[in-house]
Amino acid sequence: MENWQWIAIGRLLLCVLIGGAVGLEREYHGRAAGFRTHILVCLGCCVVMLGSTHFVRLYSHLGEDTVVRLDPARLAYGVLTGIGFLGAGVIMKTDWSVHGLTTAASLWIVAALGLTTGLGMYVVAGVGAALSLFTLTAMRQVGHLVQSHHYRRVSITLSDPDELDRWRSAIESGGATILRVSLDHQKQDNRVIAEYELRFRRDWNVEEVYDLVKRSGEFIRVEIQ
Repeated sequence: MENWQWIAIGRLLLCVLIGGAVGLEREYHGRAAGFRTHILVCLGCCVVMLGSTHFVRLYSHLGEDTVVRLDPARLAYGVLTGIGFLGAGVIMKTDWSVHGLTTAASLWIVAALGLTTGLGMYVVAGVGAALSLFTLTAMRQVGHLVQSHHYRRVSITLSDPDELDRWRSAIESGGATILRVSLDHQKQDNRVIAEYELRFRRDWNVEEVYDLVKRSGEFIRVEIQ
């Protein structure tokens, strides 16, 4: 085997370590794209970059007077575009939250680390991998210290429409901020269905929200999302 082939094998093995390290953190937290996915992404990007640089090496004898123009970064453009589609597959949107953005970002950075490893930029790849792991692990605790807003949707069926004002006051005094109210008055049953979009200063679980609703007055049915 030629010398450049041994170098290529070393770069591929390094990509397994980098992709596996980031993927282990995602695997530990039960994400859809975990250990093997990150390794494959990093490996694939490294292979593309190795092929691109080898292509330049094969045709380096061509002079400037030829019509052939070599751009080793062209394949990298396509890789980063394709990673966007892969990242979109792990993003899931629910009523009030979006899950998978961090995993999509980790796939993107692993792709970039694979490209830099394929180019032989070992220091950049190593520091980038270390900073990525630091962000996914240590910085997670910093994020928990931030008092962020949390949202819930509560649908309440009341038998007395005149109780709406009292319900509104009770919910607001209980620690929630009402962002939007939608009312559906069913005259034949003399019922009203009130949908509240609530904002909390911390992440209230369903039991806590239900306790707040229960303390606010009588109701026929309640649905919490």
